[in-house]
Amino acid sequence: MTLKVLKSLAPDDFAQSVDAHIAELKAWVSSVDVPRPTASPYVEAAVKRIRSDGPDDFEPDFEIVDDSPGEDEQKRAAINDMRVKEAAEVAKLVPFGKTRLLQMDAAAAASVPERNRTPEHEAAIAAYVAFKEGERKIQHEAAQREAEIEDAATHEERIAIVAREFSK
Repeated sequence: MTLKVLKSLAPDDFAQSVDAHIAELKAWVSSVDVPRPTASPYVEAAVKRIRSDGPDDFEPDFEIVDDSPGEDEQKRAAINDMRVKEAAEVAKLVPFGKTRLLQMDAAAAASVPERNRTPEHEAAIAAYVAFKEGERKIQHEAAQREAEIEDAATHEERIAIVAREFSK
């Protein structure tokens, strides 16, 4: 049965390794008192032994299966990378572990009537508003890039879009 080898897992020199092993086996089959040459299990599995009345023959018996991601998968991966980068950029504004507290403090401060707010209340609200504005700008820029990723013609263009730094 033909061995199916995923392109993503096959070393670049897989076919050459199989050919080299076949050459070793062909030399071995006509020798005396020489141990059988061995190779990696995948190379061994990619060689077919053909029995005959004379010396046996060996031939390659494998197929490289292209498992490269298609365009849709590449786009999804690039958009996912963009979202990870977006989240990291938002975390630069306020670390994730502090955003909940920032939101709770701002909500508590906003629930106090304006005439009764302290400077701490005003600071909590201002900090949250500043965070949300920064977050909105980052999200908008990321959304624009996601649209660019959808329109990009090549995988290299999509990678370049993700790699760009966010504007400050």
